[in-house]
Amino acid sequence: VKGMGRQVINWEGTYDTAGNALDEDTIVNVYLNMNVMEKAVVSGYRCIVSMAYAWYLDNVWNDWQHFYSFDPQGNVTDSTQIKRILGGEVSNWGETIDPSNIFARVWPRAAAVAERLWSAQSVVNTDYALPRLHIFRCLLVQRGIPSAPLNNTAEGPLAPGACLWQ
Repeated sequence: VKGMGRQVINWEGTYDTAGNALDEDTIVNVYLNMNVMEKAVVSGYRCIVSMAYAWYLDNVWNDWQHFYSFDPQGNVTDSTQIKRILGGEVSNWGETIDPSNIFARVWPRAAAVAERLWSAQSVVNTDYALPRLHIFRCLLVQRGIPSAPLNNTAEGPLAPGACLWQ
């Protein structure tokens, strides 16, 4: 893989099993246990965070505020170790979606994660994020991309024509 200019990304279970025996260039995808991420970055490995309880789109009961509030750095405070946290991703298992619901499942919760990832760790106020995400949702809708309402994926938007107010 190295000879092809590619990077190996392993699930956290591989790191749990092999530990520091993994190649030093391995990237660990952490999805179950933030302690694994913390241990991996201390050991010098890079990580991608995709926590099942925080950023899995299958968890339809988790609203955008839940997604936004999750801190992908966990308890890591050392600046060198923080640099080893490459970013994060939202995930969705295929058996819970089809063409009729995929976009509404992804948006706006994935946008909340995206903003969380590109913002400073101190940016956590969902009240301040709400207007930005409303605008983003409306931009998606205006472009023909179905996006669930921000207030709750089971409810309707704030009011009929809410995107017209912008």
